Amino acid sequence: MFSISLTLVTYSSLSNGNSQTKLELGMEVKEPNEDALIESIRLITEERMRRSYGKGEVVQRDAHAKTHGLVRAKLKVVDDLPKELRQGIFSETKVYDALIRFSASSQIAQADTVAQPQGMAIKVLGVEGEKLIRPTTTQDFVMINFPTFFVKDLASYIDFTRFGSALTVKDDDGVDKEKEAAAFAKKQPEILAILEKMIAMPFWNPLEVQYWSQTPYMLGSQAIKFSARPLTSSENKKPEGELGDRFLRNALVNTIKDEPFRFEFVVQVQNDAKKQPIEDPTVEWKESEAPPKRVAIIEIPVQDLSSNKDVDYAEKLTFAAWNSLPAHRPLGSMNRARKSVYEGGAKVRHARNGNTRFEPDTL
Repeated sequence: MFSISLTLVTYSSLSNGNSQTKLELGMEVKEPNEDALIESIRLITEERMRRSYGKGEVVQRDAHAKTHGLVRAKLKVVDDLPKELRQGIFSETKVYDALIRFSASSQIAQADTVAQPQGMAIKVLGVEGEKLIRPTTTQDFVMINFPTFFVKDLASYIDFTRFGSALTVKDDDGVDKEKEAAAFAKKQPEILAILEKMIAMPFWNPLEVQYWSQTPYMLGSQAIKFSARPLTSSENKKPEGELGDRFLRNALVNTIKDEPFRFEFVVQVQNDAKKQPIEDPTVEWKESEAPPKRVAIIEIPVQDLSSNKDVDYAEKLTFAAWNSLPAHRPLGSMNRARKSVYEGGAKVRHARNGNTRFEPDTL
């Protein structure tokens, strides 16, 4: 297994006046009691997953439970990249096969008419080289249809995780959900304000909106955020007529059966440690200050998803930020939490569902 030594400074060392701990580009800052906080988030998440599903029920992902569709795609690295961007899978002009999962973010699958953030997760195939967690030949990139995350630190993330756990218990478990919601709103109004902005983003077709990494990553020795922007169409119009529980799935199926779609994959390079912070993912990296640079084109060919086999296949897969080459290492406390929480949740899900975890070699 690949091992990597991370140098993380602490908040206390940043406040002691030592010039050597001045924030620098790409610098990560470890939160007080970070390991314990992350462990608490993992344990709460796994307990919620076990408690929320009865015997024989299919255990869904701890987040992004609902799959709108899984499509086959090509990721084509552009051929005019500057040297500093030729890192990781972008180190040479190459065409990769890829699988892309479009999903809804809630912990429990709901009707598409329920407003919620939406996701796009890319699994690039045929990626050789040692990975950060376990040996694979894949590289994952996970994104949401909003430029920032909704939680700024791990203590706040614990509050959100506990709140989410309370809301997803069975109705007969004796939890006063209205009381829990009121208490959370009083304690964490900033989280709710961001979530309200996220769910207000228009979303009528998974192929016609932009997605962002929200959290930062490495690109070689640089810190970046990445994004997928639609090139074919960004109309994202509300469908006519009454909306069904799976209208987003239907939009995806009906659109991709007739025409191919393209996204551009872009990166924003951090150039100011304060304006583009690593440890506060609620701060947007403004495009005027960190201009997006195209590194690849994503091509989704015409394909027939009408059988729903793609959804069944997606449930056997795991998309994780840390399924990654070192050149694309996740940065920041939210990503450090993901390493443990995603792994723990995936183990619970696959074990309860009787699936053997695997990474695909081919489309």
